[in-house]
Order: sequence, then C-alpha cells, then structure tokens
Amino acid sequence: MKRFLCIQAVLFLILLVSLPLSGKVYDYEEEVMTYYTVLKKHDMPSLMRVVEESKKEMKIAAIRRLGEKKDKTATDLLTAIMIYSWNPKMYIDKFKKKKGIAPGFDEDIRSEAAIMLGKVNKTESIVFFGTTLLSDKDKRVKECCLRSLGSYKKEESVQQIEKYVDFQLQQEKPSVEDDLILIATQQLGEVGHKSAFLILSDISQSKKLSNSTRMAALDALKKLNWD
Repeated sequence: MKRFLCIQAVLFLILLVSLPLSGKVYDYEEEVMTYYTVLKKHDMPSLMRVVEESKKEMKIAAIRRLGEKKDKTATDLLTAIMIYSWNPKMYIDKFKKKKGIAPGFDEDIRSEAAIMLGKVNKTESIVFFGTTLLSDKDKRVKECCLRSLGSYKKEESVQQIEKYVDFQLQQEKPSVEDDLILIATQQLGEVGHKSAFLILSDISQSKKLSNSTRMAALDALKKLNWD
C-alpha cells in the first residue's frame, strides 16, 4: 500500500512540474519587448541583436517589429534574412556583429521575412522576391515570396512571377512545382495586369501541370484589366 502511495505521489509531482511547460502559451511579442526593456534600447541595434543572438521565436517576433518600422535599414535587414540561404554575403557584410555566431535563419524565419517585406511594399524588394523564387530550395519561402509579389499590384511583379513559371515549365514533369505554380497563377490574377496574359495562356495549356492549375489560369485570365 505504501509503495502504491509513493508511486502516486511521484506521478502527482511529475504532473505538477509538467503543467507549466505544457499548459503555458507564450506571447513571444511580449517576450521580445521584455528583452528590450532589460537592454533599455528600442532601436535598430536592439532589433539586430535579437535577430542574431536570440532563439527562433524571438527572431520571428523581432522580424515582425522590423516590418513595422518600414525604413531602409529595416527593409535591407529583412531582405538579407530572406535571401540568406542562397546569398549570405549581404547579411554578413552589412549586419553581422559577432564573429562565429551562426544566425540560424531557417525556413520559418526566412518565410516571415518575406511576408513582412510584402507588407512593407517597397518596389525595390520585388527583384529580391523574384531571385529568391529561383534560388531558395524551401517551398514555404517561395510561397511567401509569391504571395508578397501578388500584393504589389504592379507589372514588375508579373515579370518576376513569369520568370519563375517559365523556369519551372522548362523542367521535366516530376520536378515541376505544380502546387507553387498554382499559387503563382492565383497571384497573377490578383495583380490583374494585362502583361500576365501570355504566361497565363501558357499555364492553361501546359500538359506538365494539373487540371486544377490549368483551370486556375483560365480563371486568372478573366481577372486581367485591359484598360
């Protein structure tokens, strides 16, 4: 009996210890602001330090803060994070502060940078979205780039999406990213610029793509503005 009670007591203690870990929902935005309060800094150096040194969730929260600033330095830092996997030089040359510290910009962090760049909506970011589409290996990052391009409503966005789709259609069928081309097609419809007519026509007729993607191209063609 005593042995049974001891086991129960141990299990109860384990449950008590585990509850804060499993039950707590962290507000990482608040945690980042607490981090700033400790530092007593609310400027770009503070944001850059969080991006370089902190854990993943705090990096993402700091990236969101960068998106709110909308100045050139913040935009450049977001760009450097987004393109880091295929061009780390921009980040290392302009922003890296401590030698030997790997920034750890994984797919989720680079995707968040792409989302925030789209919200900042600076025209100079368009070409970086396009190059990332052709250079990054992670689909999540490319999806965010496509959606950000769609938010610009500019002919330049069409040009970058078109380069990506053209490249994909040159690949052998198993390698074609049909799911991303579907998103690209939808974004071309959202942009609505008449310059998307030819690439949407190509998508609608390509035998390398699924029926749903080809049908989406037909729908997008109807959204083009010819005025």
